[in-house]
Amino acid sequence: MLALPEVRLRRRGRAKVALLEGLAAGTLIPGQRVVVISGNAVNGECELDTVAVIELEDDEDYLGAQEDAPLSILRDVADPATFDSVLGICVQLGHEGKEGKPVGMLVTLGDAERVLEHSHQLVLNPFEGHPERDRCVMFPGARRALREFSGMDGAFVIRSDGVIVAGGRYLQEVAPEDHVPKGLGARHRAAAGITKSTRSITFVVSETTGDTRVFGGGRLLMTIERSD
Repeated sequence: MLALPEVRLRRRGRAKVALLEGLAAGTLIPGQRVVVISGNAVNGECELDTVAVIELEDDEDYLGAQEDAPLSILRDVADPATFDSVLGICVQLGHEGKEGKPVGMLVTLGDAERVLEHSHQLVLNPFEGHPERDRCVMFPGARRALREFSGMDGAFVIRSDGVIVAGGRYLQEVAPEDHVPKGLGARHRAAAGITKSTRSITFVVSETTGDTRVFGGGRLLMTIERSD
């Protein structure tokens, strides 16, 4: 059983989040066929009206992924609860913004030491010097801090166990333009690039659209559109 983030998503968006959560937890395995059944609640009862069949790692149209996207990396980079927390923060920020205004964010998760080696500080690190228990995304205070600092330049770096290592990092590895879908800019290229050089995954919230994209292995793994 999966607990989805408390964000107002349409059925397609909730299905995508469930697929990501399942892959991260190892409940789902790339190459499997998944049947998604959904419906609407009417008079307190759920009426099922839609069936979708998803071929994991093959269904680019549904997942919003790139060809040959390595979905298996999702279960290797972080604890499932940490993955759930970070994904929930990003999707919620994409939907609600910060104080009602759109805002973007880039987060790396996992392989933090190598991510730090492939990046440098743009601004003062707001998380430096604080106890680890206060910087873990499993706790409300750390999640609030991520939202508060979401408008700052650079990326947030989070360890596999959920501890926020740094904010305001400039990612030095940038993917070529033809390695990310057309229309995506420097933030997405940086997100793709760092996952090519490290065993991390990245989450990017688009300030323009509110969409959340997940990258791994230098490729786009999934897009959760704000309208989903």
